[in-house]
Amino acid sequence: MMGAPLKTQPYRQGWILDKHIPVAVVLTILVQTGSVIWWGARLDSHVSNHEARISQLEKTSQERLLIYERIVRLEAQQESTSRQLVRLEDTLGRLEGKIDRLKGRS
Repeated sequence: MMGAPLKTQPYRQGWILDKHIPVAVVLTILVQTGSVIWWGARLDSHVSNHEARISQLEKTSQERLLIYERIVRLEAQQESTSRQLVRLEDTLGRLEGKIDRLKGRS
């Protein structure tokens, strides 16, 4: 007896979408999503901390630059004062010599 020939569906290659999704896949996606959110929040916290530290270091650096400039000015003033002191000592020495000569004449 010859019956009706069997109908076969042609072979399909590629992806097939299905309404059945395993619970493990859903849980995996949720865990990964939560991990990415947690990682992003920590990264934002680290960036905020680093920005605050950089700002503080920049302020400290500017303060140190001002102090350095003041030290340079003070060193220049001290050098000038030292030269004046040497000149005053020379003048004083000459005056003492003149006074001694005047005492010797009398």
